[in-house]
Amino acid sequence: MSVMNVTKKITDDQIIKYQPLVKSIAYKFMNSGEPLEDLEQVGYIGLINAINLYNQNRGIKFITYATWLISGEIRHYIRDKHQVIKIPGWMLKLNKKIDEFIISYKKVNNKFPSLYEISEKFNLAEEGMKEVLPTLTLAS
Repeated sequence: MSVMNVTKKITDDQIIKYQPLVKSIAYKFMNSGEPLEDLEQVGYIGLINAINLYNQNRGIKFITYATWLISGEIRHYIRDKHQVIKIPGWMLKLNKKIDEFIISYKKVNNKFPSLYEISEKFNLAEEGMKEVLPTLTLAS
């Protein structure tokens, strides 16, 4: 006997019925830094997957199954959108100060500062500057 993937026809009524569930789960992830509307949209993808994949013969309530899939879809979205490695606050502040220095230097001198000039300004070794600003493409 062959197994076929069958996609169920999803109705607007099904989506509307579980809209409060999607909204409440998305709201729990508001502190992720992502807009609530985006979280809800991703949550609806989880709901659609739940409707398509739900098997009542397994003895699990649909609401429980849908909650897991909606939450999982939102968690995956957040994980994929955010960096795995958190940049330390001091490095973010230093990068901001360096950016401000580069902008003001360019206004005054009509050219970008060299890596040496930036490292002198912030009392950092040039090698340290390369670590802090790995994408810095200024002439040394």
